[in-house]
Amino acid sequence: MENTQFVTDAEINAWLNEALCELWDKMIRADPDIGYTTGAITTVVGTPSYTVPADFYKHRGVDRVSGNSRFPLQQFTQADRVGPLPTSREVLPRFVIRGNGSNTRIWFDPDPGAYSYTLHYVTACPVLTADADTFDGIDGWEKWPILTVAITMLNKEKSDSRPLQLELKDVNATVTTAVNDSRNSEREQDIAIVRPSFRRGNSRRILDW
Repeated sequence: MENTQFVTDAEINAWLNEALCELWDKMIRADPDIGYTTGAITTVVGTPSYTVPADFYKHRGVDRVSGNSRFPLQQFTQADRVGPLPTSREVLPRFVIRGNGSNTRIWFDPDPGAYSYTLHYVTACPVLTADADTFDGIDGWEKWPILTVAITMLNKEKSDSRPLQLELKDVNATVTTAVNDSRNSEREQDIAIVRPSFRRGNSRRILDW
C-alpha cells in the first residue's frame, strides 16, 4: 500500500489511537497495575465534589490520609440511598465517580470535611500524535493495533486482508489467554483490610478491582 491514495495520515493516526485504546483495555484487564498511579485530593467542609486528574480512566480506590495512616473508603451505591448516611465527620464518607472526560468528578457523601484523600486510579490510554511517539505493548502486544490498522487500510482499498486477519487472530488469542488467566487468578484472591477506627458498622471489606 505504499503511496496509497485511499487513506490519509490523519485517518491512520485516528485508527491507530482507537486500536490502542482497545488494547489498553485488554492490557489493564490482564494486569491491573498497568497504568496505575495516585492523585491527591484536598477537601474542604461543605464541598461534596471535586475534579479528578486529567488522565483519569478508572478508579481502584480512595483513601483518607491522616498523618502516616490511611483509611480506605467504600464506594457509594444506589442501595445506600434507602436510608440517610451518618453526618458525623468521625465516620468515613463514601464516594462515587460520575461524568465523562473533563467533566468527571468524585463525589463524597456525607461531607468529606477538611482532609487529604488519595485517589488510586488507572490512567487513560496514551494518545500518539507525533511520528516519534511510542507505545509499550508489553510482550509484543503492540502488534495488535498495528495489524488492526493494517487490516482496516487494506479493507478500505478493497485489497486482500485475510493473511493479516489470520495473524491478528493468533495475537488476539495470546492477549485473550492472558486476560482470562488474570481473571482466574483474581478469583482466587481475597484481600481484606480491617480499619481500626472510623467505624461504619462493618469494619471489613473486600477490595475489588
